[in-house]
Amino acid sequence: MDVKITAALISAAATLIGVMLSWLLSNLKYSSASNGKGRLLDGSWRGTTSQTSGPQGTAIEVDLVLELKTSWRKISGTCRVKGGGDELNVELSGGYRDLEHVFFAYNSKNKNKVNFGYILLKLNGNSDTLNGKMIGYGNMSQGLVMGNIALTKIKH
Repeated sequence: MDVKITAALISAAATLIGVMLSWLLSNLKYSSASNGKGRLLDGSWRGTTSQTSGPQGTAIEVDLVLELKTSWRKISGTCRVKGGGDELNVELSGGYRDLEHVFFAYNSKNKNKVNFGYILLKLNGNSDTLNGKMIGYGNMSQGLVMGNIALTKIKH
């Protein structure tokens, strides 16, 4: 076989292997999130969100209890929200940005209560607290709500 053809075949094979390795390594980041730290997200979390503007226009603190389940790159769950004279159950759907950062969209399970928005959280080094921000539309405020969220893993 001609040396030029052999060199071209070796070069093409090396390029193909490089592309496959690059794809594999970029996807392993997410796989390890759900198989490593992700498993630590599974379960119950309790905490609060400190909203800057509640139903009366003043700051309020709302209690949260989350149940989370991870599945590869996705996180789903529910959250019981209690505060401001109301109680609400919301569905959570989200994923991983990387090993420490997670995000959710939330939406009220009760179609008569319009409550939806987004949550961005950072998992601490011990994988037992989540801290971040939320922004959304509140059914009691009938407008934009935002605030800080602090959650702690409930040990069973």
